[in-house]
Amino acid sequence: IPPAVQAHPLIMREMQEQRLPNNNNYTANPPETPGTPMMQAMPTASAPAVIALVTRAEAQTRAGDLGGAEATLERAVQIQPNNARLWLDFAQLRLAQNQPAEAEQFALRAVQYAQGNTGLRAAWLMVAKARDAQGNTQGAADARRKAGYQPATPAQTQG
Repeated sequence: IPPAVQAHPLIMREMQEQRLPNNNNYTANPPETPGTPMMQAMPTASAPAVIALVTRAEAQTRAGDLGGAEATLERAVQIQPNNARLWLDFAQLRLAQNQPAEAEQFALRAVQYAQGNTGLRAAWLMVAKARDAQGNTQGAADARRKAGYQPATPAQTQG
């Protein structure tokens, strides 16, 4: 399996584990409201066919078959075109394929379909990741701010 594929799993583990990514350079602001379900904002692949397709795409990605994963995700998007989660998966795949400009476009589509704080955060963080990969540090910082992250102060980053 190519290292880039291993470093960029197709399914975002942060979303599966219902938490935001741990990043020492940024702090979340504001925190989630206690008692609010974290995943209500991000539509999941709920249709059985979509679940099967996402599972297959993940396996194809692990096997290094990025073209197969792409075709499989395209079928899933045909079934649920408004599913922000699928667009995030597509963006992650594009990053693994070293196509950050397309990854950014797919992440922006996820922003369009995301609902609630958690979904928007995940989508904007993917936009930031894609912009970072393109060397657009200012655009990435803007996306992180839209995700509710603020740069950590020097006092927060020192131990």
